[in-house]
Amino acid sequence: MNNAIINWYLNSKKTEQIKESVIDFEQKTLSKDIWTSNDNLKPDVKDFILKRFDDILKYCKIDKSRVITIYAFGSLCGYQYNSYSDLDVQIAVKYPGDKEKAEEEWEIDGEKMKKFIPVGYELYKDLKHPINYYIRPIYDDTDIEKDLYPYSLDPLYDIIQGKWIRKRQVKLVIEDRTAFETAKSWARKIDIDFGELKRDLIEYMFFQKGIKNMDNLKAGKEYITSLKKQKIREIVFDMDSLIYTFKLVKDFRTESQTNIADKYKDKKETSSINIDYKNFHLFSGIVAWKRLVFFGQVNLIGNIKPIYKNFIDGEINQEDFIKQLNKEILPEGDKIWLH
Repeated sequence: MNNAIINWYLNSKKTEQIKESVIDFEQKTLSKDIWTSNDNLKPDVKDFILKRFDDILKYCKIDKSRVITIYAFGSLCGYQYNSYSDLDVQIAVKYPGDKEKAEEEWEIDGEKMKKFIPVGYELYKDLKHPINYYIRPIYDDTDIEKDLYPYSLDPLYDIIQGKWIRKRQVKLVIEDRTAFETAKSWARKIDIDFGELKRDLIEYMFFQKGIKNMDNLKAGKEYITSLKKQKIREIVFDMDSLIYTFKLVKDFRTESQTNIADKYKDKKETSSINIDYKNFHLFSGIVAWKRLVFFGQVNLIGNIKPIYKNFIDGEINQEDFIKQLNKEILPEGDKIWLH
């Protein structure tokens, strides 16, 4: 066969594969990191999640009798995933009594759980997949038959019963590659914030080295110390800006998930949705989030958020705060020219 024809065929197949995978290429099987060959959750992964479930109930002081079930959803329950995709775990808990008070109680429990196991920080063994835990409130007026499990384009797996509630995944196909422009605009914003944080960290280290070199110049030390204090304030501002942007993207993703679930709730298993200029506004939050995961920005922000929180809460001092940030953001920064 003519080489030109072979090359055309191979290239067309690659193009089609890229076109059909909205962000993550479609895999032939579920992730072997957490699923067995029979598509059941691996026993050690299940045991790990259930152990954390017990820890959460004890920490939040939730009686186990109020728990209806625990189920998994998210990218790792489907076939479009990557090595960093996460597994979302929801605990369905009864909140009886007055609806308003029950909602307040659920919000308090949710904040407790976030403090105990922050979203995106829990990793199983040496895998890179975060496991995120959430509480799903079940009120007195909740129709358990219809609304126990939320609607999603993703599959749902009941961890307690060890079975699929909805083994489905509607495939998303991007027809117009300009759909990624929204994601790029978020990435650019985060890149700018990270760049500012890096520069402020380098300047702080420069001031720190300047103080060490001023053995007997009291006035000079006092001046540089004042510069260090200002630089710390700028670093805190940089972190605030990053975390705020990160939260906006997460909220944007949640809004997209809600809109998609409402519009496409009748989509059947193994069907597909073409994303183009007419409906991209519904999917843009999900695409933006997935691309930030792809660029490594979600992982990096996830690593520095607890460092920042520990500093703000007074659990680590200023020098440890800088050292830990430097380790994550500028692992080679203090070796370039500061020595």
